[in-house]
Amino acid sequence: MSDIGEVIAVARRAHGLTQEQVAKDAGITQAALSRYENGLREPEPDVMPALARALGVTEDFLRSSGRARGAMAVDTHMRHRKTTKATSWRALEARPNMYRMHTRRLFEEVDLQAEQRIPTFDPMEVDAAGAARLVRMQWRMPIGPVCSLVRWLEAAGCVVVEEDFGTSRVDGLSQWIDEHPIIMVNLRVPTDRKRLTLAHELGHLCLHSAEVSEDMESEANSFAAEFLMPAEVIAPQLRRITLGKLHDLKRE
Repeated sequence: MSDIGEVIAVARRAHGLTQEQVAKDAGITQAALSRYENGLREPEPDVMPALARALGVTEDFLRSSGRARGAMAVDTHMRHRKTTKATSWRALEARPNMYRMHTRRLFEEVDLQAEQRIPTFDPMEVDAAGAARLVRMQWRMPIGPVCSLVRWLEAAGCVVVEEDFGTSRVDGLSQWIDEHPIIMVNLRVPTDRKRLTLAHELGHLCLHSAEVSEDMESEANSFAAEFLMPAEVIAPQLRRITLGKLHDLKRE
């Protein structure tokens, strides 16, 4: 698959479109589109405007993203339910790559000076809870619950995108764009679940940027729990617990 073929295929999947739909909107045959996507043929100059319109992007985006080195990523982390259909999460996997290309172009024009950074750790050397404590220390976060979680992430140079995934079975996704991290969160999920998802994806960015493991999801969950509320801080409040007290603690 050629570079521009990858861009066309990702843009199509990100919009949940079939080859037949895009080909019809662009006024070309499905066979021609398939050849473009598989790198067997470059789109002709007169086809580019219609193809860009059908994909909801500009001609310049198709050309420049197709020339970018490492435009596509395969290391997307996704928090989803076990019952999520494969077709749903495959379409969603394409969206971070679209944001990846848009964000790369943005950072070519804008010099982002972040107050902090998102550190990375080797999960073989630092456990998930320990990594969460180190991040809180490096960011000089106050003791207790995390307020304005998105602000903390953005202050560390993370791009946070909230949008409707079209399903409630996928909560969030994350990946690194060169040295810039991006997290996508589902607009449909409740606020408390968004907070957990953001912290969960932060755990992936910190722990799984280079290495993957069978315990990635449980490690990200452990990171999120310790990051949002350190165990030693909340432990005293869990004595003689009642349902009413749990309700109040959740609100806090």
